[in-house]
Amino acid sequence: MGSTEEENFAYAVQLVTSTSLTMVLRNTIQLKALEVIAEAGPDAHLSAHEIVSRLSITNTDAPDKLDRMLRLLASHSIVTCTQGDYKSRKVRVYGLAPVAKYLIPNEDGASLGVWMELMTDKVFVDSIEHVGGDMFQEVPQADAILMKWVLHDWSDEHCTKLLKNCYKALPQNGKVIVIDEVLPFVPDTSTPVKARTQVDTLLMTHNPGGKERTEDQWLALAKSAGFKVLKLGPRAKIL
Repeated sequence: MGSTEEENFAYAVQLVTSTSLTMVLRNTIQLKALEVIAEAGPDAHLSAHEIVSRLSITNTDAPDKLDRMLRLLASHSIVTCTQGDYKSRKVRVYGLAPVAKYLIPNEDGASLGVWMELMTDKVFVDSIEHVGGDMFQEVPQADAILMKWVLHDWSDEHCTKLLKNCYKALPQNGKVIVIDEVLPFVPDTSTPVKARTQVDTLLMTHNPGGKERTEDQWLALAKSAGFKVLKLGPRAKIL
C-alpha cells in the first residue's frame, strides 16, 4: 500500500476500535491515575510503576497494563510521554497535557470525568427514561428566561412547546437566552466541531429526539414558537 492508502487504512482501524479510547480514558479516570500525576506537581512525570505504587495497587500486572493505557492516551495528547528511568531501566514517564485538567476534579470537585462516567455507566445506557416536567405545561412569568444546555436534550416538537410557553410568560420586550451549541451545516475537522458532533451522536442514542442544531434549525425553532428576532452569539441564541 502507498503512504496515503496506509494512512487511510490506519484511520479506518482507529475508527472501528475507537471504543477502546473511551474505555481506557474512563478507567484511567476511575483509577485516579491522572490525579496522582497532578498531585505530584505541575511539571511532574511519573512512570506507570510510580503511579501504581502511589495508588497502592498490589496486582503485579498493573504497571504494564497502566503503561499501555497511558501510552494510548499519550497518542491522543491527553498525557505527555517521555523517556525516563525506573530502577536502572528505561521506562516511559507521563505528565499531564493541558486538556487533562478538565478530566480531574477542580477546586470545587467538578470535572468532565464525572460526565464521562455517567455516559458510559451501564445503568445509564440501559435504562434511559425521560419524564415530562412542568416546563412543558407552564413557565413562570419573567422578564428574561435563561436555559443552558436544555433544548439540545429535546426533540423539535418538545422544544417548540417549551419555547411557546416561554413566549407566553414574557412581557413585550422579554428575552429567552439559550446557551447551547451551533453546528456548521458542513462539518470541518476542527476540534470544536468534532466535540459537538460527538455530543450530537450521544444525544441521538441517549436522548430520543435530542440533537445539536445548526443556525437554520435554531431559527426554525424560534419562528415556530412565535419569536421574531434571533440574535446569534458564539454559543448563545437570544430569542
